[in-house]
Amino acid sequence: RAADPADAPPSLRQLYAYPSCDFLSVATRFTLPPRCLAFSPCGGTLAAAGDDAGVKLVSVADGRVLRTLPSPPYTRGLAFDPDGAYVAGLGADGTLTVWDAATGAAAATAKRAAPRVDPGSHRRAGLAWHPDGGALLAAPGEDGAVVLYERLSWAPESRPLTGGHPPGTAVCGLAFSPNGLYLLSAACEGLRGQACTAL
Repeated sequence: RAADPADAPPSLRQLYAYPSCDFLSVATRFTLPPRCLAFSPCGGTLAAAGDDAGVKLVSVADGRVLRTLPSPPYTRGLAFDPDGAYVAGLGADGTLTVWDAATGAAAATAKRAAPRVDPGSHRRAGLAWHPDGGALLAAPGEDGAVVLYERLSWAPESRPLTGGHPPGTAVCGLAFSPNGLYLLSAACEGLRGQACTAL
């Protein structure tokens, strides 16, 4: 018989001080494995999720769960926007959700926005906000493409960014340069950079 997750010891997310690397506290606990973490820009809130249902927003100061954002199990990507107003999450089923961090309400949900990820794998699904106020959210698309979502409407740009990775490749990591001029995407077969001057 399959092991009951309730019988397993809780998975912990631990908080350390830098640069001393002293252990400070257990930031939050999960029943099933946690898979992704993201700090708010001010560093006061931690978003944490994984195989359990829900995305926890945790106070770094005292470890309180401020709220749990409604989400199905198997979250594989999390990112705060540069203003800390929104949290984006990507599920293993390819559903992209953007929540209002202050209220916990879903501002946008797009099913099948990204390729599915095997829930049993360790692969992540990266998300990245453009640093200029988070006007754009980059998410993995089909066949190695990257899809940009416009913050005012949450609609995807009409043309995904392609050409960086071979067809059939799954993008698992995304990052904008601090000046917002470049977008880096990572997949199993390597890294690809794209200029964002046309964005």
